[in-house]
Amino acid sequence: MLHKIPEFDRYYVAYPKDDPAKEPVATSYGAPGVLAEVAHKTRRAKADFELREISREEYDRLRSLLQI
Repeated sequence: MLHKIPEFDRYYVAYPKDDPAKEPVATSYGAPGVLAEVAHKTRRAKADFELREISREEYDRLRSLLQI
């Protein structure tokens, strides 16, 4: 195998800065990826969102909830 799949131990969730409830909109294993995903999903600027690092367990739970 030429390309080994990287294993990440950092996961992120993005939510709008103006949302007091901090409801998650997207989650991913890389900060740039989650910002790109949330901007694409919402058609809002990346600067409109905040990121928070989460655990692998929370990532797995949120991933299943946020899939379309």
